[in-house]
Amino acid sequence: MSTHVLPLPLALDPELRERLERIAQAAGRSVSELAGAVLRDFIDENDRQLAAIDAGIAEADAGELLDFEEVRADMHKKMSALSPKR
Repeated sequence: MSTHVLPLPLALDPELRERLERIAQAAGRSVSELAGAVLRDFIDENDRQLAAIDAGIAEADAGELLDFEEVRADMHKKMSALSPKR
């Protein structure tokens, strides 16, 4: 990861800016630092989701599919185990 930081103009509505400032102050961080961390987390999560989607598509393309009835039976079993016993 690069240590060089590029400025990013960001238009926020006043209410969102106020909330961001309040959280940054409570966390002892600057607004820029907090906004950067939030963006990094958002982008990291989206990268993970896209990778999982790509992997799922590759599995489907390779014929590695799950049988619907097997999945339903497995989910029913798991949900039953979580249900309170009467």
